[in-house]
Amino acid sequence: MISFLFTLFFVIPLSVVTTVVPFIIEAAFARFNRFKAIADKVRPSAAPLSDPDSLSVSVIIPAFREAETVLAAIRHAKANIHIEAGVEFIVSVVDDLTAARLQDSALEVTVVRSMPGRSAALNAGAAVAGGDVLLFLHADCKLPRYWDLEVRLAVCREGVVGGAFAFDLDLPSHAKSPALRALVASTNFRSSILQLPYGDQAIFVSRKRFHGMGGFPEMPLMEDYEFVRRLRRAALHRSLTEGVWCGVATLPVSVRCSPRRWLHKGVVSTTVTNQVIVGLYVFFGIDANTLYEFYYGARLSKA
Repeated sequence: MISFLFTLFFVIPLSVVTTVVPFIIEAAFARFNRFKAIADKVRPSAAPLSDPDSLSVSVIIPAFREAETVLAAIRHAKANIHIEAGVEFIVSVVDDLTAARLQDSALEVTVVRSMPGRSAALNAGAAVAGGDVLLFLHADCKLPRYWDLEVRLAVCREGVVGGAFAFDLDLPSHAKSPALRALVASTNFRSSILQLPYGDQAIFVSRKRFHGMGGFPEMPLMEDYEFVRRLRRAALHRSLTEGVWCGVATLPVSVRCSPRRWLHKGVVSTTVTNQVIVGLYVFFGIDANTLYEFYYGARLSKA
């Protein structure tokens, strides 16, 4: 009962403040032409992608001490692919053990060495990617059946600046508690209605647009949030000032993510922590390094 009341009177209002309110503010700013600069960066300089069958896709996976998890994610993606031609897998690795294990595997995968940090790893993988479309996959997430077809079709739709998959947990339905079901529903609301998917939803974007935006910001935390927020701001600008629908797409099929962090720390505790971090970043401008130390309880390594 206490948990229910805490969720009803604290967690839900907190989530509204940190997700809905910024969307309303950004829409108002976009209406008054405040996001033209980022919109110009997001707008592709070349002709838009128009032929799904001809598009190549680069799947980029950041990895740190999780070789077996990465290999499992790649095997699953390959088993659920529609057209394997034109799809490459790039793993951006920080540590030596993971790099050695991946290079010794029988899977066809490109291994790239990276500096520490997820944003550095994602950008290192994108730097060598040759695909028309870049898809950024977390190692503990599983792509749905025919995921490549869904991505190819989405990026060719007029007005789509980028996108991600719907969110689900890698658990059977009967094993999902009401709290976990609420987590899935609220995540998909944020992604589909507020156009703000997070990195665990496998964000995708055209390679030219990604590099035109300067890639992921070099941040130890919140790099996915900031990247998608820039896409959303550009989309809102075009929609509200140019009268052309534009948006960050959420696909109708779900990527399935490991529930380990929610099961380990608890759904309510994890949600509150995440929303507090978003609030501190959005409303108070707290530096990402400080937020990293707050989230992980440790100083950021300079190595």
